[in-house]
Order: sequence, then C-alpha cells, then structure tokens
Amino acid sequence: MTDIALRLKDELLRLSEDDRIALAQLLWDSVDSESDVELDDAAWIAELERRSADADSGRAKEQPFREAIEELRGEPT
Repeated sequence: MTDIALRLKDELLRLSEDDRIALAQLLWDSVDSESDVELDDAAWIAELERRSADADSGRAKEQPFREAIEELRGEPT
C-alpha cells in the first residue's frame, strides 16, 4: 500500500461500522466492472463463518497484525 493509503486506512478504521460498510461499498462500486475479480458471496460468508468459529473455539492462532504482515512479507519480527 502507498503511504497515503496507509494513512487513510488508519483514519477509516476509526469510523463507525455503518460508515465503513458504506465506504467499502462505494469503493467496490468504483472498481472497473470488467475486472477479473469476482466475489462469490456464499463462499465468502462460509469462509467468514469458519474463521469466526475457529476464533470462538480457540482453534485459531491469534497474532498481532504487524507480526502477521511481517511474516507474510518474509521480514524478521
């Protein structure tokens, strides 16, 4: 992400859930409709429910966001 995107992200995460949802929809609608990205609502919902159940049951390994990003980028923690 660019510096401006990172700054915006920090600010946007302070908004209410309703405002974030409205902005997410606005951003999604602004993306070129001929993009290769397709959302399968049922698949996303199933994945979110699976992850939520894993978190609720304690099966999910929790990790601070920054550490997870560093790990994905191959950076030392």
